Amino acid sequence: MLNLNIAIIGCGYWGQKLLETALNIDAFTSIKIYDSNVDVVNLIKKKYPQIFCYPSFEELLNDHNTTAVMVATELKQHFYLCEQLLQANKHVLCEKPLAYTAKECNQLGVIANKNSKVLMVGHTYLFNKTIKEIKSALIKNNVGSIKHLSFQRFNYGPVRADTDVVYDLATHDISIAIFLLESLPLSVSANANYILGSIHADSCNVHLKFPNNICVDISVSWVEPNKTRIIKIIGDKGSVYFNEMSADNKAVIYKYKSILSKDIDNNEKLKCINLKRFNKTTTSPLHNEMIHFAECILNNRIPESNWETAHNVVKVIEAIEKSIVRNGRTVKV
Repeated sequence: MLNLNIAIIGCGYWGQKLLETALNIDAFTSIKIYDSNVDVVNLIKKKYPQIFCYPSFEELLNDHNTTAVMVATELKQHFYLCEQLLQANKHVLCEKPLAYTAKECNQLGVIANKNSKVLMVGHTYLFNKTIKEIKSALIKNNVGSIKHLSFQRFNYGPVRADTDVVYDLATHDISIAIFLLESLPLSVSANANYILGSIHADSCNVHLKFPNNICVDISVSWVEPNKTRIIKIIGDKGSVYFNEMSADNKAVIYKYKSILSKDIDNNEKLKCINLKRFNKTTTSPLHNEMIHFAECILNNRIPESNWETAHNVVKVIEAIEKSIVRNGRTVKV
């Protein structure tokens, strides 16, 4: 593989994860960073003395040796930073969501296409091998016709000051649902709670209606005491259960042997099939995502999580936000 010189903007919690992962990818020959917070920069210099830190964003923009940039700042900065970087002819991997509005996502896509630049968005779960394994099982009709999906994503913090729990957490599950079902929802309804007294919602329950009468329910919160990551998919021939926080990190298919038959013992009604388990030696979804970014740049490919993917996710989020304001009224996507 050829080599790339990259930069990372924003070295907070997620930016440092990007940096740690990038340091283990051979394709990235040179890694530089920029952060407007002096304390963060000093921390990076102390931890990684070999990393060059740009003194300003303008210097990064004018560095022609840096061809690709990863953006891991607050959401409110995404549009401006990505716009400037794309106009400076740099490839961009931006953390999710790409922008606050679908219109902004589209504007960035137009610039990327005009300048023939890769604009990829960090929908990391699309690079999770278990999620891909689940989709493969669905394509093989292992659970029959899909009827219902449900997602639970709870954290005890961190609480974001720049946006709400929908933009922060529900983004993941919206992207997964669209990926698995290969379609956009037709309508949404949502109710949110403002538990900590902020203008931003701390928890939210979302109901989405997809084509073919498929319903998707998403529950997200950053004020729950236990970290929860659960996906359930219900079909007419079986169901899938994936608890990301379980020790074995595997998804399970339950086949309905004869759930309505009175002649079969209850213990025989469900047949359990374990999907492929990916152990700790398997590369992380973030590692897979960053490798994919490099490959798309070097081979002139469109990313799996491209700006159009991001546009669709944000389009759904905008509908959710409208429903919240309207006290749960159904809103078309």
